[in-house]
Amino acid sequence: MNKSWIIGLLVLNLGLKSYAQNLKQDSVYQLPEFSTQTNRFEQFSIGNKIIQTDSLLKATQNNATLAQLLALSSPLFIKNYGVGQLATTSFRGAGAAHTAILWNGINLQSNMNGQIDFNLIAVSVLDEVSVFYGGNSALYGSGAIGGAVLLKNASAFNKQSAYYRLGLGSFSDQQHYVGFAKGNAKMYIKLNAYWRNAINNITYKNTALPDNPLTTLPHAEQTSYGGIAEIGFNPNLKNTFSVKYWYGFSDRNIPPTIGAAVSNSYQIDAFNRMVSEWKYELKTIRVNTRAAYLNEYINYQDPSTYIFGKSKSNSWITESDIQWTPNTNWSFNTGVNNTFSYATSDGYSALAERNLTSFFLSSKYTGVRNITVAASIGKDWLYAIAQPFTSTLGVAYKLPKHFTISAHLNKSYRLPTLNDLYWITGNKNLKTENGIGEEIGLKKEIHATDFYFSTQANVFNRIVTDWIVWVPLSGTWTPQNLKQVWSRGVEWSNTLRYQSSIGNFTLRSDWSYVLSTNQKAAVVNDQTVGKQLIYTPRLTHQHFVSYSHKWFYFGINPTYTGYRFITSDNSAFIDDYFITNVYTGYNISWLKSHWQLQFNYNNCFNTQYMVLPARPMPLANWQLSLQLTFK
Repeated sequence: MNKSWIIGLLVLNLGLKSYAQNLKQDSVYQLPEFSTQTNRFEQFSIGNKIIQTDSLLKATQNNATLAQLLALSSPLFIKNYGVGQLATTSFRGAGAAHTAILWNGINLQSNMNGQIDFNLIAVSVLDEVSVFYGGNSALYGSGAIGGAVLLKNASAFNKQSAYYRLGLGSFSDQQHYVGFAKGNAKMYIKLNAYWRNAINNITYKNTALPDNPLTTLPHAEQTSYGGIAEIGFNPNLKNTFSVKYWYGFSDRNIPPTIGAAVSNSYQIDAFNRMVSEWKYELKTIRVNTRAAYLNEYINYQDPSTYIFGKSKSNSWITESDIQWTPNTNWSFNTGVNNTFSYATSDGYSALAERNLTSFFLSSKYTGVRNITVAASIGKDWLYAIAQPFTSTLGVAYKLPKHFTISAHLNKSYRLPTLNDLYWITGNKNLKTENGIGEEIGLKKEIHATDFYFSTQANVFNRIVTDWIVWVPLSGTWTPQNLKQVWSRGVEWSNTLRYQSSIGNFTLRSDWSYVLSTNQKAAVVNDQTVGKQLIYTPRLTHQHFVSYSHKWFYFGINPTYTGYRFITSDNSAFIDDYFITNVYTGYNISWLKSHWQLQFNYNNCFNTQYMVLPARPMPLANWQLSLQLTFK
């Protein structure tokens, strides 16, 4: 036995106690309740399905990207182009540009294409991740037709800690994470940063060759780094100030697809995001004012085809809202948001810009007869041009025997992106997309001292008209308002948590069945009418089982994704797949330090699969991490 293994065994036997207690505390047995600092997005979202990522699951996935975390913890379908490559979301059969991504209240959707790459977001820099289902442009703004993902960073008043985490894995994956927080009652500073490099030379069964030989994926290396720095100031009980800055950089090669000879292309992504916030609170009134700056840079290079493209985008966002809570039954919120965006690109003939002003008004009633009702309306102006009214109505009613029935209605919309309008082959005559959605849910919850159980079923329906599609016309691709998409389906979620003298148990499962079909013919004899949208699985389900006791913890996370059609007429599809990930960890407390050693084994049954056609995903692979924390 060599020295490295001896050192490893010594680390494993130092006796981890305190960190296990931390895991135990994280395994709460009631769903987290919103504090008085809850923002308007959470407080006035009633009747729609909401998933708050399990704190224990997030703690075991701190080396993951947001795309990986959401794929494991929610019924969201993640369109993943390969390990480390582009990853976008689909809410209940909606498009990637139909997802609002809000970071501490600021919408991060690209003003150029309306999307965001979830593989460029490191979970380690975030404190909370929540998924809000259903359209709600009245609260989230243009683009929130499918749903929203909320990212939050918690304040660190009266807290202090520091950590370093090392991660190693298959495909020459190396990761370094560092963070600290120090605060008192008046002020805090906080930092979370990361650096990661991976060759990503995965092996896969090459279906383009006879006998499907194992092939190593070339030209897939990626380097990324970034972090979030925060400072907060609390001069008195009425005022709180904070500034958060988020930087990210990624340099990744783009590997060839299965069957392609070679690829020399690569892409550099960089972003700067800053938000400052002032909160002023009285007994019944709270004022929130935010100012944000978003900057994105993309540089795509393909020397083989002589395709080169650079783009830069900037957004300046200001928002102020006031909330009035006259009594325990009623709450009102109103405010205004202004977003000025501009972008340059090799695909534009000139500078593209837009100025969008939004007004919103919300009210919420919590009745004495177990009923809660929330309503919101919104109105946007693009320069001086009025956009469609948006609205939402949500109701939740508590029934006997721990049941709650809920309903949610919404009218949402999405503006064409700058690419849709100002690309060289864009279309400045595009109309806005409009969505109308309905949702009904039934939930049962049982709370006890050492036991929590919930089961929830939701049925949803949504029609999106004037869906924008890029189609070939006269030899060039251009966007048109062609589709009318009808999405409907059912979801079922279950959670069980149990605490006993022999350990803590958590079980969770999420099932989703989605039909999302085109209802409008674009041409004569259109074979896509009534057919499922491409890359949209009908059936998905995710499961999470964990056990922890004292210093030890273990978990298993199986996920299933149904087949996806790859042609609009549904004549061809790619296979379904079932992936199982497992992890185990050991915790030690020694003096004022906490040690955590964790091993993850992903795709442990060595399943060959693709999320999207000709984009191979890794077979069985491992990750090992060691974290040292001081408090």
